[in-house]
Amino acid sequence: MYTIRHDIVINSSAEHVFNSVTQAEELDKWWTVRAVGIPALNQEYVLYFSPKYDWRANVFKCDSPLFFGLQFTEADRDWIHTKISFDIIPRSHTVLLRFEHSNWTDINDHFRRTSYSWALYLHCLKTLIETGESKPYNLRTV
Repeated sequence: MYTIRHDIVINSSAEHVFNSVTQAEELDKWWTVRAVGIPALNQEYVLYFSPKYDWRANVFKCDSPLFFGLQFTEADRDWIHTKISFDIIPRSHTVLLRFEHSNWTDINDHFRRTSYSWALYLHCLKTLIETGESKPYNLRTV
């Protein structure tokens, strides 16, 4: 199994970062078009990007405000059973966000595009948290 990993330092509190990666209305500002979900163990998130990309994931771990993880149940074939996790590590005046997208079976073109896309989305997340600026979804993608 293979894992995409990105670390990013965000000038914010752990609580703010946790809310930004778990609250549906916040996800819509940096990742999804429309999300629905509650950050609690075994709860389902609906992650809508378009009619073709209307995905589902279940919360496999939720430890507010330090960790949040989803496992995909409906998505692109390569994403099914993969997990994304946000490990939120408080530091003095900042947070280290350790992001992982794990359980990939292959390092294929989709894996490589997804890694690049996550870097862009995480940059959008950092910008949103630090400045309040959000981009429309069509400007967030490659």
